[in-house]
Amino acid sequence: MPSTKAVFRCSSNQLIDGEDEQTPTKILAPSLQNLELYGASIESGLDLPWEQIKLYRSTNADLEFIGYMQNLEEITIDDSSSPAGSVETTDTQTNILPNVRHIEYNFPDTVVDVHNWLFIHYNFESLRTLVFNAPYSHPEDASLSFRFILPSVLELSLQSRRANFIRDILLATPNVQSLHIDIEMDPENVMNCSTPGRASVGNLRRLKHLSISQAGNVYMILSAMDTAVTSLKVIGLHLETISFYSPIQKWEGREISANKWIAHIQGRMANSLLVGKWTMVFVVLELGVGDNKG
Repeated sequence: MPSTKAVFRCSSNQLIDGEDEQTPTKILAPSLQNLELYGASIESGLDLPWEQIKLYRSTNADLEFIGYMQNLEEITIDDSSSPAGSVETTDTQTNILPNVRHIEYNFPDTVVDVHNWLFIHYNFESLRTLVFNAPYSHPEDASLSFRFILPSVLELSLQSRRANFIRDILLATPNVQSLHIDIEMDPENVMNCSTPGRASVGNLRRLKHLSISQAGNVYMILSAMDTAVTSLKVIGLHLETISFYSPIQKWEGREISANKWIAHIQGRMANSLLVGKWTMVFVVLELGVGDNKG
């Protein structure tokens, strides 16, 4: 990338395309606070007012840029952003970013070594909200090994098709108070797990609010969901609210109303409604419908 200079005196938001050869390497922007880097290499020599950045989005960019922005408050990582060098990690966190309170991680594949690199290389000591969207993650029998712990995280949102991935993240966030899970699996796999070294929702002893989004064939998992939620009461988890998000599905080939759909779900989850002192909320999602007979 050639060494060029640009001035953006009034811009508070800036997208920099590291794959564009015309992108300047030195940028003067006295109002810049919101930055997105696309395809940027740490070896490009980018020179920005890094200390001003509060909101940062990384799309296929080297993760080392994060360490330049000591006043960051929110980070979004998309696609295959990764460190430029080796993903081999050490046991010592080397860079404290004290103001980061929100991280959202969106990726098509679960790359455990990259996760370890990020959360071990940087110490997000004030992190409160963590969002992991990993719809296509490692095979269920893959050996996962998260070597970090995030005790400050209180709000956690997870999307994954793999129970082991969800359980490993739960193990790394023991103090979560509000949890949202978007799953396409048997809910009992993540609600209460007796396997040593594997966490489950039941291990989150400070959990107060649980919300579950379930797509796919909802009819097939309602009984399992009832059993899973009931088990949380049995093990003594003191929840305040449980929210269940589901699309309306056809009943015996016919469209039904939202009220009838909710009534059907309540009927299939009667046990958990009876045993819990929590408030249970059912929300209908505007998604595509299936055609199941229950």
